[in-house]
Amino acid sequence: MSAKKRQKETIELWLEKDLTAAADRGELAPAYEVSETLDQVHDIVAAGLSPVLSGEPGVGKTASIYQLVLNLQKTGEPAAFRGKRILQFSFRRRISACDQCEKIRPAAEEFFNLLCAQKDAIVPFFSDFHRVYDLSLESLIERFAVVFNGPFLCEGRSNQLNSMFEYEPELQDYFVVVSCRPPDAGRVRKIVRLWCEDKNRATGVAVSPEAQSEAMSLSYRFPGRKNHPRKVLDLIRDSMCMAAHGSVIGPDGILDRFCKTYRVPRFLVDPDFQIDFDMAEARFGEEVLGQADAVRTIMNAIRIIMAQLTDVHRAFGVFLFAGPTGVGKTLAAKLLAEFLFGSRDHFIRLNMADFQEDRASEIIFGDPTGAEVYEEEAIGFSGETRQSGPGPMLEQALRKRFRVDFLNRFDKIVFFRPLDPHTIRRIAEREIRELEDRDGLSHRRLKLKIDDGVLTHLAKKGFEPVYGARFLKRVIREDISSAVAAAILRENRTRDAAIRLSVDQGEIKASFDANA
Repeated sequence: MSAKKRQKETIELWLEKDLTAAADRGELAPAYEVSETLDQVHDIVAAGLSPVLSGEPGVGKTASIYQLVLNLQKTGEPAAFRGKRILQFSFRRRISACDQCEKIRPAAEEFFNLLCAQKDAIVPFFSDFHRVYDLSLESLIERFAVVFNGPFLCEGRSNQLNSMFEYEPELQDYFVVVSCRPPDAGRVRKIVRLWCEDKNRATGVAVSPEAQSEAMSLSYRFPGRKNHPRKVLDLIRDSMCMAAHGSVIGPDGILDRFCKTYRVPRFLVDPDFQIDFDMAEARFGEEVLGQADAVRTIMNAIRIIMAQLTDVHRAFGVFLFAGPTGVGKTLAAKLLAEFLFGSRDHFIRLNMADFQEDRASEIIFGDPTGAEVYEEEAIGFSGETRQSGPGPMLEQALRKRFRVDFLNRFDKIVFFRPLDPHTIRRIAEREIRELEDRDGLSHRRLKLKIDDGVLTHLAKKGFEPVYGARFLKRVIREDISSAVAAAILRENRTRDAAIRLSVDQGEIKASFDANA
């Protein structure tokens, strides 16, 4: 392989985009409200230093660089870049082609040498400069800055960049950090309006002012893992992609796209949607039996969410479910996930008993030096707080166990009461009825008839305050399920029959009902 061909292939392993060529073809989108950032970049470049745009994803770092390239094409400024090609490079791209981690350093050294050989013709733009810190390449990038002897462009994530410049302060002789923060609501609104006008001219799809406001409202209320202005522009872009040429997107179009993208029910985001809270509370109460106060507290929290009275910078709600085991705390959290996000699977559970060692926090939150975390919307549930006794006694026990400043971080402490025999009886009947939905009975079209004595027996035998309803489920599995299975296999009745459950000398009996 010739040296020239090898050099080309090496450059292509790092190259993401030729920004100068993209600008010539009209492929770079303009940026809005970035003049202040670009003024700082111009001053830094004029001083012979390299600007590093620092901020979280979505705040406009890359858009600012693209606008700089467009301005250079029109005005020839900044003068230091005049007549040069601006090439976008990525450490991430090179890492993806590297089969061994130890190879990245010599690969980077070879690449930097090639760039230095072309310093009069190109301006490198490193789109993920924070990877220098992740890969421990600080000494290489410092040597490159010295040999390149001219300004180039960088952007990266704040946490890693802050750490890099803190531990390698000599880099500040060559680089100047430009902090890029999310714009305020007024600037975001202006960016959205200008962006929609440009897209209307390019695609023929218009976005009404009301739809823009709706997108703004949704983006501030919900997708907390993204930053403005990207998260509102992403929502509008997705809505425009589904629209026909010449159409006008209204608020309903934005709401529909948001619900489909983030899989949330319409009632949660649409203030005009009417919901019967009495019916919803009754349904919760049928599932979480014996916990009327807890259910009422949960429904009040949902009302606050739907009324858009939550703090957009915090979770919808932070609750401590406190009470004995087996009384419905986990079930209530799953039902809340289903109600808010459409599925009980949108539920993340951390068993805090598994995280008692000193370094356990890193397992949950990751390496504190910098981690990238992306999650879908979900309910987070951190194990259980097992205490007995309702109301004031339980609150007193919590204050003995936890610090007051920790408890004050919860929006509400929801107390779950121990189950009484009457509630255990209702739960027993529900659990037995759920047996009919299992394949062994539903495929055979078999029904269960339950004598009153069965429920009384289960309420006595299955009532264990220490274990709650979980102990009852174990009793049903051992007594009811085994008796029904024995009856099915013994009599081999396969279709359209009823199995009667009764109590005989303290034991559950199951037999086919002759009158069925």
